[in-house]
Amino acid sequence: MAASIADRQLTIIEYAGVENFIELGQMEGEFENDQVRYVWQAAVEEMEIDGLYEVAILVSFRQHERQYSLLVRTRLNGTSSTF
Repeated sequence: MAASIADRQLTIIEYAGVENFIELGQMEGEFENDQVRYVWQAAVEEMEIDGLYEVAILVSFRQHERQYSLLVRTRLNGTSSTF
């Protein structure tokens, strides 16, 4: 489930255009499924190369008294998929 949440957030950022999220800096939210609460944070940073952005998405959750985290990092170019 954590990977699906990270993938969903990355898809939203990519579809809307990563350059539109750079001003927000960091986004966050929550999702609950099967009595497990997932907390996600997404950060977008502009790289030194024009039009290239680094996106980091962290999804954390607690299950069976243990804390888990999934960190996904990728780079996207500054073109959106919208028409």
